[in-house]
Amino acid sequence: DEREVMHEKNARTHEHALAEFIREILLFLCDGYLIKYMVELTALLVECIL
Repeated sequence: DEREVMHEKNARTHEHALAEFIREILLFLCDGYLIKYMVELTALLVECIL
């Protein structure tokens, strides 16, 4: 049935869009945490050196 195939395609496209969206959010969060982590790590290193 052609309508079923179209529905299947639409559902898959929607899932893909959702997956991309989640991936973007995760990347954004990881970037934020990574920067925070690097700052804290740098502060620790500076404390050790001084």
